[in-house]
Amino acid sequence: MDYARFERLTIGVGAAAIVGTATISLSVGAGPIELVAQLLLLAVLFGAVRWGLRGGAIAAVAALAAYAAIKTIAASGNFSNPDLLRLLALHGAMYALVGIAGGEACSRMKSLFARAHDARAIDDASTAYTPQFIARLLKEAVATYQRYTLTFSVLVVSVDGRATSGMGAAEASGVARTIAIRLRRGLRLVDEVGRLPWGAFVIVLPQTGRSGAEIAGDRLRADLRETLHIEDAAITVRTLTAADDIDDISALAEEADPQTSAAV
Repeated sequence: MDYARFERLTIGVGAAAIVGTATISLSVGAGPIELVAQLLLLAVLFGAVRWGLRGGAIAAVAALAAYAAIKTIAASGNFSNPDLLRLLALHGAMYALVGIAGGEACSRMKSLFARAHDARAIDDASTAYTPQFIARLLKEAVATYQRYTLTFSVLVVSVDGRATSGMGAAEASGVARTIAIRLRRGLRLVDEVGRLPWGAFVIVLPQTGRSGAEIAGDRLRADLRETLHIEDAAITVRTLTAADDIDDISALAEEADPQTSAAV
């Protein structure tokens, strides 16, 4: 199983469970506010499964704020009601469990799926995928597009070598790891981040057209600029889409790892 299938399965099962619980609560006389509170949990689950820890945490905070606002309006601003405070604490803990703990668990599952597929999938220096593994993913994406026309985009992110100029191997590896972490945090969990042999990073964005890829690239560039404290000109983001650049994507996979590309 890959992460995309795991995502669909988790959201499907979670949605069924949450809707079922909400239906039961409604049948036993629970008020509409508590029904909304349970449905908000579905949004938190989606954030955690789709975006990992960061997305889950943001969704949890947003859900709790929405619930608190609804309850406060219903209680006419009376915060002294112990039942209100108890319900806020209960739902806050529930949202945090699903959003934060669930998001972290989903992030770890992504890595486990990759290692289960190939024990050498992860580059220890950067924690991104190895050139061999990302080359395989690129070739598989190309083959899927050619067969089913499922669109996808690729970003090639390069950081000027001056960012690690004068550093030792350990320090340079630390910078590469920081870049990989920042890239993953700004992406969905279904997106793939790998490192190319010459040090650049390649990102595979499933079901993403050019406009979406360019928006993601601009966001990632800004994140890296702030994280590494370097000029914008030191970061190059190249956008490739299956619809327009399928041959270039195939060539990129070949450059990443000729042997793997030939074998796929």
